[in-house]
Amino acid sequence: MRMKLLLVVFLAAAVSASAAADPAGKGATELIAKAQRVNPEEYQDFIAKGGKVVETFDGRSFYLFLSPQENAPVVVSLHGRAGWAFKDYAAWSLELSRKGFGLLAVQWWFGLGDEAKDYYSPQELYAVIENALRKEGLTQRKLLFHGFSRGAANIYGVVALDRYTRNNFFPLIIANAGGASRDFLVNRAIDREQFGHRPFTGTHWILFCGGKDPNPDRDGCEGMARAKEWIEANGGIVELFIQDLTTGHGGFHKNPANVTKALKFFEQFNREY
Repeated sequence: MRMKLLLVVFLAAAVSASAAADPAGKGATELIAKAQRVNPEEYQDFIAKGGKVVETFDGRSFYLFLSPQENAPVVVSLHGRAGWAFKDYAAWSLELSRKGFGLLAVQWWFGLGDEAKDYYSPQELYAVIENALRKEGLTQRKLLFHGFSRGAANIYGVVALDRYTRNNFFPLIIANAGGASRDFLVNRAIDREQFGHRPFTGTHWILFCGGKDPNPDRDGCEGMARAKEWIEANGGIVELFIQDLTTGHGGFHKNPANVTKALKFFEQFNREY
């Protein structure tokens, strides 16, 4: 009980610190402007398709939201290391438009640097995602949670928080070429059962690895095989493990067949759950 109370206090402090970080939204405004300059073609295409750019509730960053059909299923996506939400949109755009699915892409890197402080922590990120889902009225939608590379490496902690809060927004998750580093603070907390015993119970997973990934032990097939064992040891069910031996890091989106396979399972999952 004491451990759970401490975790609740910790989460509340993380959210409070995040909310107070930039109440004027200057950080978000500057980051949006930079993202537009860096990704002009993706930005123009996103806006032309009817997408909107929304500042996060803490004023530090932004997210993209596009839903071509009312009540359509939505992919909630985290870009990779030093990435941009507009690039994430471009990677998903064709396949999601074919399905009529929506996208909520979070800009969780602050646009400069590569240290932990230059990204949202899992606790801060979960607060941002929860606020965005509630603001956009998506809490009752069919949601697929996706993280690529560093986004995948952080997705495990975000999912544990989702289950611990009992929001349970994300029953189906894609960990795309990002292993579960056991030295991450949030993953160590999972191992110490600070989110409860087997905190991934009730979650279903799709894992992806590229056979030519330059870091096979971390993000490639060896690393993702260990992630599979860890997810299952913590109560999750790995439904698909897509191993594309022809591709490297980023191969999930570079080979449309991988995306098609994952989205087909998402549709099947929505019918069954």
